[in-house]
Amino acid sequence: MNRQEVEEEKVLEELAQAERNKNKKGMAAAHVQLGHLHKRAGQLEQADAAYQRARVLAEELGNVQLEADAYSGWGLLWEIQGDLGRAWQLLMASYEINKTSEDRARLADNYSNLGFLAQMQDNFADAERLYGYALHLREELADEAGRAVDYGNMGNLFFARGQLDRALAYLEKSLNTYRAIDDRAGMANQYQSLARVYMVQGETARAEELLHQALALDEPLDRLEGLGLEYGTLGQIYLQTERFDEAESMYRKALSVQERLGHKRNQANAAGYLSVVYQKRQAHQSATEMAHRSLQLFEEIEDMQGIAWQAGLLAELYCAEGSFEHAEQMYRKCLIYQKSLGNDEACAAAHVWLGAMYSAWGKRYDAILNWKQAQEIFRQLGQIEQAGNLKKMIVDSSL
Repeated sequence: MNRQEVEEEKVLEELAQAERNKNKKGMAAAHVQLGHLHKRAGQLEQADAAYQRARVLAEELGNVQLEADAYSGWGLLWEIQGDLGRAWQLLMASYEINKTSEDRARLADNYSNLGFLAQMQDNFADAERLYGYALHLREELADEAGRAVDYGNMGNLFFARGQLDRALAYLEKSLNTYRAIDDRAGMANQYQSLARVYMVQGETARAEELLHQALALDEPLDRLEGLGLEYGTLGQIYLQTERFDEAESMYRKALSVQERLGHKRNQANAAGYLSVVYQKRQAHQSATEMAHRSLQLFEEIEDMQGIAWQAGLLAELYCAEGSFEHAEQMYRKCLIYQKSLGNDEACAAAHVWLGAMYSAWGKRYDAILNWKQAQEIFRQLGQIEQAGNLKKMIVDSSL
């Protein structure tokens, strides 16, 4: 048996004993643990049932700690399934219970988890505030493991903001703390996070080295949550360095792991990058199939940025095939979502692409109209050079 199966067998034995003794507290605690185990294994329906059963038992007992734990695990389960609104609602239920009972250790976990959800929705100021609350409580409680988690969270937050020096500082603090307590899973997480920073800084050899260190820790444990991210980040490095065969291999591994975990957002990202790899290799049919798969997943979880990304990619692929009607639909979808996101520069780029598509399609008037729209947006953004380049394209097309 693997580690997951051993742990599950132990918890099931504890549950059976609690049921024989009619020990509802033991039953609730076992169901919480089963929820965690099922979630880790990607058995999401079983995890959902376990958390709900734990919540009911804890509520009947009036055991607020176990009730809060059930809500917390249940909320994180919904994050995996891509419903961040439902996840927030359940995590807030856990927070309210712990706030009332003044359980500082559990409140720290609540702040950390809520900060993660805020970050997922690009609410960076809220995320930093919530992580800060968590760290304050961790320090009061001398909770080294908790501090390691939130140093890492802060590091990932500053990475998302593009503040790479601050990201490195926090991630190194997290890594050193995990080393001090000999937490190998935590160490692997930080190697992966540090690798992303070095990759963005152009230090791809250093990034790759760190990822292999992470894999050396996670592969013997078959720790799926870590492996999925590590394979995906290695895929990015190989894509960036034009090692397309290796990139495909890593993204396929990442996609397989994320499918086992049931994590829709990470599945969508892996499929999306696979579509980019296939596009680079001019395997247009495979690229189109994978992009549609990614787009569907992003639509299921209502990820507007992901929808815009894959719609734009599909439009490029359709243009390459001369399928302009399909390309037009996808460019329009991309433009709609970029407008919803308030991304003016991306809207200008979409109009440029639409103009190029209409020009290739022989629809000169539509091409000029879109280039003029892009030109106006670039002017408003103060990007005079881009506006000037478009002016030349409009003149040339009018001749």
